[in-house]
Amino acid sequence: MMRKLSFAESQKNQVLEFLLECSTNGKIPKGKINEVAAKLQVCRKSISRVWAAAKKQVENNQQMHIEEKEKFTRTKRVAIDLEKISSLPLKKRSNIRFLAHGINCKKSIVGRWIRQGLIKAHTSAIRSDLIASNKLLRLRFSLEALEIDRILNILKFRSMHNTVHIDHKCFI
Repeated sequence: MMRKLSFAESQKNQVLEFLLECSTNGKIPKGKINEVAAKLQVCRKSISRVWAAAKKQVENNQQMHIEEKEKFTRTKRVAIDLEKISSLPLKKRSNIRFLAHGINCKKSIVGRWIRQGLIKAHTSAIRSDLIASNKLLRLRFSLEALEIDRILNILKFRSMHNTVHIDHKCFI
């Protein structure tokens, strides 16, 4: 026989009234909990829980009445506000943490938006084109590396084993 997992508030109060009628000095006779559980087709543990809650109310000088517990409700999803995101300066939305702080929401929410495709993660390696003077410098460097062998009448690159190239960014 399948038993119900839970029962309604009105049934709980009926169970409580029945158990109060049967009880003497706050004690229930043996077998009454099992009898009520079988009659309502619920677990005997549920009936015991109702009786324990009622006894606790009596200890706290409250009226014996069982109320329905509040049901768990999931928090509402945060709606994406594209205007708020676009109004942030680029520096304030350079990574997930800055963006989340800028629009006052959690990093996990911003990550979820990226995974769902609502906002797009964008990275860019911007390299500007060479200007004319830089092109000339590169050409001059390449021409200086050439050696003309007049005997064999060929061009070949000079050995650069004794040259050290230093990136100027290291010194900034």
